[in-house]
Amino acid sequence: MAMESGDILLLYTDGVDEATDHKGLLFGVERIKETLAEAAPDGPQAVVNLLCDTVNRFKGGEPQADDITIVTVARK
Repeated sequence: MAMESGDILLLYTDGVDEATDHKGLLFGVERIKETLAEAAPDGPQAVVNLLCDTVNRFKGGEPQADDITIVTVARK
């Protein structure tokens, strides 16, 4: 599948979707999809920024159990 103009490819490690809140709930793929949809119109850096912010808010004060790596690629 080829990327079209305006598409953004999001790559992330399992530390993103497996981030947990104080109840032990996972951040999950659905929240990632929602965040991507919200930020994508503003470009790839906005996706990274909003995803990091959203994961940190979700976790609250819980420690990060795994590394987080996020990479975005955009086709102009």
